[in-house]
Amino acid sequence: MLNFLSGRRDAVEDAVAQGHYPKAIRELEKRLADEPTSVYLRQRLAEVLELDDQVDRAVELLLELVDELAEGGFVARSLALLKKVRRMAPQTPVDDQLAVLKGAGGDASSADRDTGAAFTTSEIVLTDWVEEAESRDDFHWSPLLSELSEQELESVFGELRLLVKHPGAIIYSAGERGGGLYVLANGSARVYQADDQGRCHQIRMLHGGDFFGIDSVLRRGPRRFTVTAAEPCELLEMDPALFERLATLHPQIREQVERMAQKMDALS
Repeated sequence: MLNFLSGRRDAVEDAVAQGHYPKAIRELEKRLADEPTSVYLRQRLAEVLELDDQVDRAVELLLELVDELAEGGFVARSLALLKKVRRMAPQTPVDDQLAVLKGAGGDASSADRDTGAAFTTSEIVLTDWVEEAESRDDFHWSPLLSELSEQELESVFGELRLLVKHPGAIIYSAGERGGGLYVLANGSARVYQADDQGRCHQIRMLHGGDFFGIDSVLRRGPRRFTVTAAEPCELLEMDPALFERLATLHPQIREQVERMAQKMDALS
């Protein structure tokens, strides 16, 4: 079950929280023996190896992932890992590889500005993602779905889409109609509002566990804001019909969305 929904911690995260890095490494290696191709497990192992001062081994793992992800078309994700390698081990020669990845569209520095942002639209949509998701624990916990039982969550997973957005990619634009509500599972996003001259100004940052896109499910109106990915991020998309069903069964879900609507009204 997804830890970001259930709020549970596992043995790896418990060991890391207690500073028992060798124990966490052993647990990750054990899991990798069963799932040797898991991107998440290999990345998490590299992160824990760095904490345990095994930087050379961490860099080796990350560089393998960089090549694998780039070959699979996940340019933004491979670029982010390559930047992590450069931070871990500045002496590692990665400049040429960074230049190649940026040239392939992995960099979106223009989207980092607070005003007048230039937006792109690259994304990956995964409709059959449940089996992979249930084996991962890197999603952030979201209060929106915390009212659901484990059985209800399992039934909901198959009706959600997982979207992977590259940095600078538009999640949706102001004025659009339709679409659903989003839960930001991983990464961060920016909320923009246009002024009278049509220039976009950032009014809010979104982080793991936040939900947004409420106009389309609560009021069935057009989008009032433009939201873009600030970094590689993963989104769970809930269509209006699923929202209505869950909100009917669990009025607390509708109440949370209505409170968020009031918060966004105050910002606009």
